[in-house]
Amino acid sequence: MYVNTTEANKIVQSVKDAYNKVVVPFVASRARDWSEFEIITSHIQPQDTILDAGCAHGRLVPTLLGHGIQKENYTGIDISENLVAKAKDTFPNIRFDVGDVCNLPYEDNTFDVVISSAVLHHIPSQKLRIQMINELTRVAKPQGKIIFLVWNAFHFPHLFKSIFISCVKSIVTLGKHESGDMYLPFFGKDTLRYVHAFTKRSLHNLFKKSLGKKVPIKNTGKNFFILIQKD
Repeated sequence: MYVNTTEANKIVQSVKDAYNKVVVPFVASRARDWSEFEIITSHIQPQDTILDAGCAHGRLVPTLLGHGIQKENYTGIDISENLVAKAKDTFPNIRFDVGDVCNLPYEDNTFDVVISSAVLHHIPSQKLRIQMINELTRVAKPQGKIIFLVWNAFHFPHLFKSIFISCVKSIVTLGKHESGDMYLPFFGKDTLRYVHAFTKRSLHNLFKKSLGKKVPIKNTGKNFFILIQKD
């Protein structure tokens, strides 16, 4: 497990660099919506204020607008300046910010719904993951909803070898390398992207440590879906 904050921050920077580098192929590869987007919108009302934490190029925006969300009620934030620039070009009348989901620049109790789609598995170390969950919860209104989609790497047979190697490396390094941590090719072998392979059990443990309670987790196949209602 990463206990070195400096090392964890370097990994976060590497994720940012990877996404900044592959904007064009990444956007092209995400032209089709995930089926889980419909699950997300089923928990949103048209009048809700939305934070899309890890918004990338605004991939969720068409789905949310189609669901009746007003442009002025949506805010997107992402660590990648290049993806945010793409989002602003595509949706010029919508607010997009550059920022870190582990240190959000918003006031407490601001949004009705906070969405994190395909972000948590890019956050290294339990410390930063808990910090991210706490930040997303902080900016949600009382009784507001926090929605997570987290990649289920175990769904993909071609990743089994990488996951196995990660587990072995964790044993050999006596836990210095966290089991589940991988660097996978990202649109070519020249760019690697950090990914953590979660199990349903590890997610349950993470959210219990962060929020002090058990949260419902649904395995949709490719992703885990998590819905939290703030007290």
